[in-house]
Amino acid sequence: MKITILQHKIKNEAIVKIGILRVSELLKSIGISIEISFKNVDFPLATIPLNTDVVQSGYGVNYLPILNAVNGTENIACLIYNADGIIPKPTNPVSFHIKKGNTIPMEIPEFWYSGNSEVLAEFILHELCHTESFRNGKPDYTHKKYDPMWQGQFSQKSNVEYYLFLLKQNMKPSIQPTTHTYKYFKPSTDPKMVGIKHEVMLILDELRERCGFPIIITSGLRTKEENDKLPDAVEDSAHIFGLAADIYCIDSTKRDKIFNTLKDLGIVRRGMGTTFIHLDIDKSKPQNVVWLYKKA
Repeated sequence: MKITILQHKIKNEAIVKIGILRVSELLKSIGISIEISFKNVDFPLATIPLNTDVVQSGYGVNYLPILNAVNGTENIACLIYNADGIIPKPTNPVSFHIKKGNTIPMEIPEFWYSGNSEVLAEFILHELCHTESFRNGKPDYTHKKYDPMWQGQFSQKSNVEYYLFLLKQNMKPSIQPTTHTYKYFKPSTDPKMVGIKHEVMLILDELRERCGFPIIITSGLRTKEENDKLPDAVEDSAHIFGLAADIYCIDSTKRDKIFNTLKDLGIVRRGMGTTFIHLDIDKSKPQNVVWLYKKA
C-alpha cells in the first residue's frame, strides 16, 4: 500500500513521522506493508460541511486540493494540517468516499492528536478502516466495535486491535505463504482452490479426513465481477475474500455427513443446497447461522 502524507504548515513534523512509523509497524503485524512518502504543501485550506456516509455534521477541509496535489497512483493521500485560523474550524479527522485514479483522500487536523504520535496512529488506522471498506465495496464496520454482531469479542480490546481486525479483513496481505501442503488437496493444480485462504483449506483437509470420501470444491475465490454475475449473489460474499468454499454433493447421505462434520469442526456459518454445501469463516458477518438455498 502506498500512502502520501501531505504536510500543511504543521508544527511538529517529527511527531508525524513517529506516528506513521507506528502505523507501519502495526500494519506489518497483520501482514500489510506500506510505502510512505512525505510532501510539504501550501495550498489554501477552506472548510466544507461534512456529509459523508458516517459523518453528516461538522466541517472538514475541501478534499479537491488534496487530490490535485497527487497523481492518483498512491492508495491514500493523507493531509495532516495546522488548522489555526481556518473558519469554520474543522471538527474531526475524516476520509471521503471519492477517488482520483487509485487515490482516496484522508485528512487529520494537527490539534486532534495534540502532539501524541500514538493518537495520530490510531486516527490513521481508523480512517484506513473507512477507506478500505469503501475501496473493496464491503460494509463499513469502523464505528461498530460494540455491535451485538461481534458478540462482545471486542468489548475488552483496544480500538487499535479492533481496527487491525477490520483492516486484515479488507486489505490484501503483502506477505503471504507461497505454498502449503495438504493431505488431500493441491491448490497449485486445481483452479477451484487457487486463492482460498489457508485457514479454509485446513478445514477442508480435516473435513475430507473425517468424512472418508472425496470432497469436490466447485467454488472458492471469486472476483467481484464474477460474483455479481451470479443469480441472487450476495454483494459482500465471503467468496470474494477467499474465506469460503462450496462443496459439490448430490448424495443426500454424504451431504448430511459433510454438513454435520463441519458443525463438529466449529464452522458456525454453513449453508445447504440440493447439490452443494457452503462454508465460510467470514468474521465480519453474523455468526452461528445456518441456512438452506432455494436453488441448487
